[in-house]
Amino acid sequence: MPKDRISLVVLSALLGLVLIAGALASLAFAPALQADDPIRVTVNSAAVAADTNSSGHIWGRYTGADLFYAIDQTDANTLSLELEVSADGSTWFNSTISPTLLTDNAADASGYVGDLPIHGWQWRIVVNVTNTNTVTPALSVILRNE
Repeated sequence: MPKDRISLVVLSALLGLVLIAGALASLAFAPALQADDPIRVTVNSAAVAADTNSSGHIWGRYTGADLFYAIDQTDANTLSLELEVSADGSTWFNSTISPTLLTDNAADASGYVGDLPIHGWQWRIVVNVTNTNTVTPALSVILRNE
């Protein structure tokens, strides 16, 4: 076989190996979530008997958010939910567009509040109660891109 044909065969084989290796590498390192995939953040699932602030969470790349809640009241208590935002994670403010998400809830309830206003760098949910009776607000926020 002439040298030119051998060189072409070897070159073709190497090119094929490079293409296969590239395809396998892209499969091995594919991200679990794409940039536009929504994520769920569990804000609270524990019983509370006093006003409680959730941890601060970073809005990140998301442009929309929805709050889902399920409230289990063992004994009567009046509960309100507020959205607070922060520029630095230490100083918190009520969101100016929709600070109160749920007002004066006095019984078991579930529902959602759509299109939370996204301001600042971080957010948290504040649970306000009127007495020391235990209430369990299960709160989740779905962060999404519009």
